Amino acid sequence: MLSKREWFFQEHTSSNLLCCPYCHGGLVRHEDTLICTNRHVINVNRKGFVNFLSRPVQSEYDHALFESRRHILDSGIYAEVIRRILTICEQENGTVVDCGCGEGWWLSQFLSERPKWSGVGIDISRPAIEQATDYRSHAVFAVADLRRIPVADHATDVVLNILSPASYEEFHRILKPQGKLIKVYPGEHYLQEIRIQRGIPLYNEGDVYTYLNSHMHIQNIDHITTTYPIRHEDWCALIRMTPLNQNLSDEEQSLLSNENPGKITIDLYVASCTADI
Repeated sequence: MLSKREWFFQEHTSSNLLCCPYCHGGLVRHEDTLICTNRHVINVNRKGFVNFLSRPVQSEYDHALFESRRHILDSGIYAEVIRRILTICEQENGTVVDCGCGEGWWLSQFLSERPKWSGVGIDISRPAIEQATDYRSHAVFAVADLRRIPVADHATDVVLNILSPASYEEFHRILKPQGKLIKVYPGEHYLQEIRIQRGIPLYNEGDVYTYLNSHMHIQNIDHITTTYPIRHEDWCALIRMTPLNQNLSDEEQSLLSNENPGKITIDLYVASCTADI
């Protein structure tokens, strides 16, 4: 069985999507590193990813949060979202870059259903990318800033941007002329049970739509809204995973975990966009 590092090199050689973050030159293997034509050297660590950040980023998003998130994603409540995404990407072969990929679940699900595609997952969180490499999909993963995506100009068919901040200028740069951005963002009632318990106002999706519409050509928007029964262990994982609760102490999160409403609302928009506005 290939090590995580060797898996990275295998998939990078196959897709050749990653580029040098300094000069956008192509990257080829040199021993346990990647090197570009301008001799910039990028280390590939033994955990099977590259880190393109010049300095560590302080974040409250730790391993425990992403483990909880993977638990929730595996529970099936987002199955309809991934199904809608796949209906937008029906071609047999292609390339996909997941911008803000987190622990890699969305990209892994996509590639498991589109086995002739190849992908790149990037996220600013090192703990997230460390978990993403657990998936043996046709993808490589990198710690990187969305404002400086390490992918060559006009190189990818699809950009995924799921429940994550966006960098539309960079999305324009890396998409092929007929490429698509698939943007998933919350509706007003997304995870409303947590907001109600906390006394937080419901989500306002209008700002996201307005900004998206001013930067991309929106071809279609699907609205997915449904309510699922939720078990105690899933409710606890939701409490731990959502950024809404990152300002709570462990004791406060524990108290909230004991107030399971018995259901959770998924309210999401799946927007299919092109770069020609």
